[in-house]
Amino acid sequence: MGTRTTIEVPADEWLGVGPLVTFAAPDEFAVLGMLRMVSDGARRYWWSGDGRRVVRQRGGTDDGTYDILLSPRLVEFAFGRALTGEAATIDLVTDDDGSVLAVTARTDTQALTVAADPRAYPSIDEVFASELAADGAWAEVDAEELAALIDVARRRPAVEHIDDEEPDPLFWLAVVGGEGIMIDLRWPGLGLTEFQLRARAEGSRTAAVPPSQLADALIGLEGPITVVVPDFAHNAIRVSSPDRDALILPIETTFERMRFSTEQVLAEVFGPTVVQRDTDGHYRLSHDIPVFARLVDDEPVRIQVFAVAVDGVEHSAELLSELNDHNARLGFARCFWMNDQVLVECDLMAGTTEAAELQAAHERVLTISRELGPLLAAVFGGTPAETHVGGAGSGNWDDYLRTVVAAELVDGTLTPISDIDAWPYPGTVWALTSDNPMGTWRSDEENQAARPELIAAVDAAGARHHRSVGTSVDTEHSEVGLVVWDTDRDTVLDIARRFRQEAIFEIDPDEVRVIACFDDRAAARPRGLLLR
Repeated sequence: MGTRTTIEVPADEWLGVGPLVTFAAPDEFAVLGMLRMVSDGARRYWWSGDGRRVVRQRGGTDDGTYDILLSPRLVEFAFGRALTGEAATIDLVTDDDGSVLAVTARTDTQALTVAADPRAYPSIDEVFASELAADGAWAEVDAEELAALIDVARRRPAVEHIDDEEPDPLFWLAVVGGEGIMIDLRWPGLGLTEFQLRARAEGSRTAAVPPSQLADALIGLEGPITVVVPDFAHNAIRVSSPDRDALILPIETTFERMRFSTEQVLAEVFGPTVVQRDTDGHYRLSHDIPVFARLVDDEPVRIQVFAVAVDGVEHSAELLSELNDHNARLGFARCFWMNDQVLVECDLMAGTTEAAELQAAHERVLTISRELGPLLAAVFGGTPAETHVGGAGSGNWDDYLRTVVAAELVDGTLTPISDIDAWPYPGTVWALTSDNPMGTWRSDEENQAARPELIAAVDAAGARHHRSVGTSVDTEHSEVGLVVWDTDRDTVLDIARRFRQEAIFEIDPDEVRVIACFDDRAAARPRGLLLR
């Protein structure tokens, strides 16, 4: 017969859980078509979601420990009984191995039993917690007032020329600091329609959201709630009450729909870590002279590759004339003055940009900034971009040349091949790493995770390799990598670019050379002569 475990759930809790069914996918054959009921030994929680939205409802205290899937039929049954004032227990029948065989929702007068679902709910706890912590603009409003406003705002106007088959316009939800919440729509032929709910608010952000999903998140809520529109479009809109947190992914507008393909080509050229944006939403492509990319919401949507060539330079007619002369000959990129900076920019069309185009744009912006920055700063003042370096692999080529490259010629023993008389290899070798891409400091764990991928890439190229360590002359900084041979420079550069490295070492019996990965720079010193 198995063992029966009974979970007591009061009627008022079922009244809060019932609306969560609307969040589940409309198919019980899918895991997301089920609801999750989980207890950590102290508190019970309920989860529901369909991939575009997810909600977590706080339940009562519970000293049990379990994590089970519930059919929406069970929840709707218990919710219906709760409306009449009846509480429903959840009874679990388990076999001798502890596997749940059946789940029953039971009241004093009725019961519904369904077969247990052995599948596991997606592991979303950490992602959910990080979304709740994401920065954004917030407003504190009354749940019922917001629900009423959404109900009015989503109604189609009584206009004959709007076809019933025509989709509704984007439903823009805005949090406006000091004012509250605003909802904007633009019905064809009617122009702007704007709704406003006065509320305490901080920060200002706007996102497009499906109004039906926003309305679902408010079902059953009363009193004050917090609505958060995130700073970044890849984060979810949040609706939070004391007992419920709901996340809804914003609608991807034309601008945001281009982000996936943009990040694909960025990762192809600069490696997967490049897609980590900074607080301004920019992708950092290099650190020697900091070059960035950003997605520009324009028509057409553009990928803009840019760098600051000179910082802190005053506006003057002479400077503008000089920049105009440079633009007449530059091609493919342009330079201009804005907010006490001379910027170098190159625009590419998002959605169609290929890897070669992006790489060429980066190299062009990097080269112009390096060459133009010192010249303009010397004549017009300000600080050239080349002085804005620092951190791991900062692009100081003297420091690169001073690096001691050691290889593990014998297991467990590192030999400094860049600074000894004897040459242990049959010809030229190259040293490269996957650590700290583009000079960005990463944790030891992150660096270690990338190293097997570097080994795999070198093996796939058919090269031989030894483990290596590159150490700064002051011994304060070191990076683990590989010394490779039986290959060629272009192959090694290609691998290094995939791991977003600024440079590689090329070493032969006579010289140590530093070769840039993304432009034509190179520097050399005699092997065995350590510069200090």
